[in-house]
Amino acid sequence: MTRRGQIVLGIALVLITVATFFPVAGFGFISYDDPFYVTANPVIQGGITRDGLKWAFTELHGNQTYYHPVTWLTHMLDCQLFGLRPRGHHLVSLGFHVVNVLLLF
Repeated sequence: MTRRGQIVLGIALVLITVATFFPVAGFGFISYDDPFYVTANPVIQGGITRDGLKWAFTELHGNQTYYHPVTWLTHMLDCQLFGLRPRGHHLVSLGFHVVNVLLLF
């Protein structure tokens, strides 16, 4: 495949991903796991703080979640930037999907 073909295919993959997942921007939080991760988690809602960083890297967070400090940090940053408005959280997730599609490509 030529370099131009790769660029065109990459752009097509980004457009397909955005078209597929963009409706999520209008969705709210759900009750499945969002309370554990965001909506009922005061540490996450506090944004990125020294105590929050320590919590993310040193605590095992029970049966509902796993040890994944980078996930906690991204949720903290989302709350710091967007509060509890789900649109911003979902658009950041969409951005991660776009980056992953390009990395896989």
